[in-house]
Amino acid sequence: MKKAKILFVTGTIFFGIICGLGHLSFELLEEKPAEVIEGLKELSVIFPDREKDMLEVTTGFSLLMGVMLLAYGIINLLLMRKDRKFHLPSKAIVTANLIFALIGFGIAYQYFFIFPIACMGIAALCFLASLMQKSA
Repeated sequence: MKKAKILFVTGTIFFGIICGLGHLSFELLEEKPAEVIEGLKELSVIFPDREKDMLEVTTGFSLLMGVMLLAYGIINLLLMRKDRKFHLPSKAIVTANLIFALIGFGIAYQYFFIFPIACMGIAALCFLASLMQKSA
C-alpha cells in the first residue's frame, strides 16, 4: 500500500503541481514576440457582456488553467490526509485521476509540446500503477 501512496502522490505532483506552476510561469515569465502580441490584440472576441482582444483571452485562460491545475493538485493531496497520516484515496478517486490524466495526455500530445506531454504521461502511469497496487 505504501507504493500505491507514493505513486499517487507522484502522479498528483506531476499533474497538478508541476503543470500548474509551469503554466503560471510560462504565462507570467515568458516574453511573447511583439508581432504575436500585436496580432492577438487585433483579434477580438465578443462575450455576452463585453468585448476582449485575444491577448486578454489567452492570458486569462492560461492563468486560470494554471490556478486550476494547482488547485487540482492541492485538493488531491488534501484528500489523502486524514488524522495527520496519509491514506490512499478510494479506488474511484484514483480511477478518476487516471481517466483525467489520460485525457490530459491525449490533449497535450495533440496540441502542446514535450513538457506537458511528459508530465501528463508520467501522471497517467503513476495513477495506473497506484490503482494496480491498490487492487493487488
